[in-house]
Amino acid sequence: MTKTILIVDDGVSMLLAVKDLLRSKGVRVLTATNGKEALEYIKETNPYSISLIITDLIMPLLDGISLIKEIRKISDYTNIPIIAMSSQKNENVVMEAKIAGANSFISKPFNINTFNVMIRNYFDSFLNYSE
Repeated sequence: MTKTILIVDDGVSMLLAVKDLLRSKGVRVLTATNGKEALEYIKETNPYSISLIITDLIMPLLDGISLIKEIRKISDYTNIPIIAMSSQKNENVVMEAKIAGANSFISKPFNINTFNVMIRNYFDSFLNYSE
């Protein structure tokens, strides 16, 4: 069964880079360019079709922290892993993301090997997911 990851980022270049990387590993990728768009998509989608959510924290319309909090309010999404990412690297941002309900945090720009390890930690059964 193909894993599906929802990526939420208003930075088009980052969105496309992560999308291409994951697709090259055999992952089905869904994208949204802001938190509001992502939340609407999540509410319309079968929760069992999304395996992981990766979201930027600083976005228009609905920021990543608010998005994470809203996702965690939806009963079918309480156990879906969320990785928060941001160019802000201070401990307060990381803590705020974790308190909101993020499982992990990665700083942008990120090292591809670090990103691969993080994804593998959630999905060690990906058939094609290797460095």
